[in-house]
Amino acid sequence: MHDLRARPSHKGGSSQGNNNMTKLRPQEDSKKGNSFRGIENMMKRTNPVARYGSSMSQWALSPGRSFETQAVTVPSSNLKPPRGKGVGKLFNLGFDFFRSKKKPSPVSSPLKPKTCDAEAAHQLKLMNNRLVQWRFVNAKASAANNNVASREKKQVLCAWDNLTKLKHLVLQERIKLQKKNLEMKLDHVLLSQIKHLEAWEEMETQHFSSLSMTQQALHSALSRLPLREGAKVNIESAVASFQKVEAVTDAIISTVNSFALMMEDIVPLASQLAEVAAQEKLMVEQFHDLLRMISELEMQERSLKCCFLIQHKQALDTKVAQD
Repeated sequence: MHDLRARPSHKGGSSQGNNNMTKLRPQEDSKKGNSFRGIENMMKRTNPVARYGSSMSQWALSPGRSFETQAVTVPSSNLKPPRGKGVGKLFNLGFDFFRSKKKPSPVSSPLKPKTCDAEAAHQLKLMNNRLVQWRFVNAKASAANNNVASREKKQVLCAWDNLTKLKHLVLQERIKLQKKNLEMKLDHVLLSQIKHLEAWEEMETQHFSSLSMTQQALHSALSRLPLREGAKVNIESAVASFQKVEAVTDAIISTVNSFALMMEDIVPLASQLAEVAAQEKLMVEQFHDLLRMISELEMQERSLKCCFLIQHKQALDTKVAQD
């Protein structure tokens, strides 16, 4: 280059041609540079990671940055949507962006401020799109969870209904079994007491006969005295007979007292039995009244059916006559 500049120009035409070529070359270089810059800008716009890295590199290469800040690089994992904390990180990033936008930077790079704002807006739009996508995914997952929960609730309700029905059936079977056990116990008790009841009838007849005989003997011994003229009584035999009568009366009193203790327990049962018999009598009377009412209603029903059949037959006859 120094040799070309040092050589003298022998011909005027050649020097002018060289000057024209030198003038055209910077214009072509500027056009090529502009085209390359346009292509780079388009690639940066299409690739957000490259744009973010270029903006970070321009900011790091500014004269006010130190060596430590130039070495810091932003990992690509920060650009991915947050998985653990969810929506909170995206909101925090948006708020940090607006705060950093409001605060003036101490050393602002003079290169392309509008492109930085456009890149930041594009990043915010991407974050908003990711937020919307994650919201849609969360809504879809919540809907699926709600469907599964409702299905499980229905299954639990069906199982609970079946369990209640089974419990009801088990209770009914237990009641039937307990009733049968009580009936068997009652039959066993009655069978064990039937023999005593049958023997009691014979004892009762013997008891009544013995009581009547003792009554007649006492009456004859006490009231039937010989009152004839010249009647004489043997005192020893009379005293012996009176002693025998007294002993018999004492035995009768002791037996009556022993039976009285038993009768004290039987009296309330007998009173309850009398009440039950009275209630049974009332219920039987009501049953007879209800049977009478049922028979009357049955007769009325039959008469109404006959009337209905007669009317239906008359209506059919009139229709046939009209036809």
